[in-house]
Amino acid sequence: ACSDLSHGLPGRGVQEPAWSFAKFLKTLEAPANETVLLLGSYHSGESFEEAADALRELGYTPFALRDAPDIPFQTNTEKFLAGVMCSAFVVVVDTHPSGHFSELTHLLGLRLRPVIVLRHEASPPSWFQEDRIQMDDLFRVVVEPQFGARSLAEHAQWARATMMDRVKKLNAVNHWRASPS
Repeated sequence: ACSDLSHGLPGRGVQEPAWSFAKFLKTLEAPANETVLLLGSYHSGESFEEAADALRELGYTPFALRDAPDIPFQTNTEKFLAGVMCSAFVVVVDTHPSGHFSELTHLLGLRLRPVIVLRHEASPPSWFQEDRIQMDDLFRVVVEPQFGARSLAEHAQWARATMMDRVKKLNAVNHWRASPS
């Protein structure tokens, strides 16, 4: 069953004149500042939920891509990128092989947000991207027996400080950003 999306095309159907893309984006600013995209194997058992609980305890709202709605014309990669763009930073539970290996490749290439890679052991599930992960200053590998709020607090502060430094640099380069709108 395919939905008819033609009502959203210019000159077709009912238009909502009060809707504005700019206003919509503005509504994302506060939630994105508190949201953390949580990636990794959903089959990693307690580790995934443990990381989510720790992030909640630190005041963040973690979300997994499986919980985001599927937009009919959006690919999985586009869904992933939308999740990254609407997050303050990304946490990857890197305890088992899964689709997050592909997502790590995108994160390494695009360098959009700080990434905290959580592991229980120093050895990763795959060595393929390890050199790039270890050498990228937007990535931080954390090896802990448990992913509790206490062990993640320092790393969440690092991610937040990294983003605030980015805001300062962007405001310095783009003079209009720092002025009230």
